[in-house]
Amino acid sequence: MFEQSGYYLYNGVIMKIVIVEDEKQQQKLLASYISKALDEKKIPCEVKIYSDAETFLNEYEKGTSIVFMDIELPGINGMHASKRLREMDNEAILIFVTNMAQFAIQGYEVDATDFIVKPINYYSFSMKLEKALRILSKRNPTKTILLPFHGEEKAIATSDILYVEVVNHDLFYHTIQAEYKVHASMKKAIEMLQGLPFSRCHIGYLVNLAHVKEANKSEITLSNGEVLSMPRTRRKEFLADLANYLSGGKN
Repeated sequence: MFEQSGYYLYNGVIMKIVIVEDEKQQQKLLASYISKALDEKKIPCEVKIYSDAETFLNEYEKGTSIVFMDIELPGINGMHASKRLREMDNEAILIFVTNMAQFAIQGYEVDATDFIVKPINYYSFSMKLEKALRILSKRNPTKTILLPFHGEEKAIATSDILYVEVVNHDLFYHTIQAEYKVHASMKKAIEMLQGLPFSRCHIGYLVNLAHVKEANKSEITLSNGEVLSMPRTRRKEFLADLANYLSGGKN
């Protein structure tokens, strides 16, 4: 369900996630955990479930973001399936789901990001998924967000956002092309742009660091020439974020 705070579309499309697991109960559990975690972050996803590795490999589509792979599978086991996966796709994030922790170390051979030991609990799962999302964010620093605008969903590239301004209970997304008004809190904007190079120079402004042209002790100048005030209380943190961004770090 679409909410006014908007949500991410990774690379402009719905995130694709695959579960390769032969146990029905585990399939349902993983799918429910994925749905819960991504719904909280307003990230829409498409989840495909396979009960065996052979079918998964035959139907595999490049562009898949995350693969949750059980190691113990009928026929081709998860480790061998992962080696074949890497022959087709080096980009998909691979997370092993297993009750055999002693074999998870082999995951380094196939560039696995992490592993989850059964029985799975939601807290542990959400931490592993958060790690995967951070990796995806670093690979793709520009995302597309959808905002409700005049009764429709407006797609906006985050790289085009100059800054977000809060006025009372409304947000104003100032972009290179236009300005969009959304009824939401600054907290929602911060959550939605988390992991991207945005920082607050003022309690009312969330600024895209990529568009900062100049900064002094009391104000910043954006790429479009607009000047925003920067009080002393925000100066240290904002300038540190800006320096980190300019040095090639991640905000």
